[in-house]
Amino acid sequence: MVDRMLVAALVIFCVVFVYGSPTTPPVLKARCLVNGTYYNAGESFQKSPCSPCFCGNNGQPICAITDCFFTPCVNPVTDPTKCCPTCPDGPNCRAGNETISAGKDHVIGNSICRCTHGHRGDSVALCRPNGCTHNGKQYPAGPFQPSACEHCQCDAASGRVSCAIADCFFSPCVDAVHKPDVCCPVCPNGPNCFVGNKKIPAGQDYIDGNKICRCPDDFHFSGPSGRQAVCLYHATTVVPVQTPVN
Repeated sequence: MVDRMLVAALVIFCVVFVYGSPTTPPVLKARCLVNGTYYNAGESFQKSPCSPCFCGNNGQPICAITDCFFTPCVNPVTDPTKCCPTCPDGPNCRAGNETISAGKDHVIGNSICRCTHGHRGDSVALCRPNGCTHNGKQYPAGPFQPSACEHCQCDAASGRVSCAIADCFFSPCVDAVHKPDVCCPVCPNGPNCFVGNKKIPAGQDYIDGNKICRCPDDFHFSGPSGRQAVCLYHATTVVPVQTPVN
């Protein structure tokens, strides 16, 4: 009898040793099954390029979705291994039928175009005339001369025009000629002035009867008197005639 009880006790001990206490349940860790692959609780993985995940303790995957916003180019490239499209040529936009890079001005025909700030990939460039408007006329960027006496500069970036106007002072002649391609009047016959209605060259005396006339040295010609020569009367010398004595 004692032997039978000893054998029974030994069998119970072996069962407990091999399988554990019959009152302690086995600990089973939950796993996540995603696309045919098991992941342990707390393990991170990529469900897709735009969806990073980790396995929850309850065997359910917890995932986030990446927002790519907009692509700042008109020729994006999609890589299946990456979440968002990329711009191999950098940010750009459309200007008519041309693709222009963002961040600088581009001269296209008679216009200057630039991608707008915060543009999307389907954006069209903002264009304006390539030059400046001055007195109702359009001029290209850089220096220009709207008239013989004006020298101007067009700043294409701002569209502003700055000009310098030549000062001709006075013309030292009474028969000055205005030429359309020359700023200041010119004296085709050189400096001169009037003696009455007669023109005389400057720099030399002119005898008019009993007067000696000369153009003024200052050549201001600012008024009627300035256009006339300065004349002085000169005395006539009388040579006595001697009568021969008989």
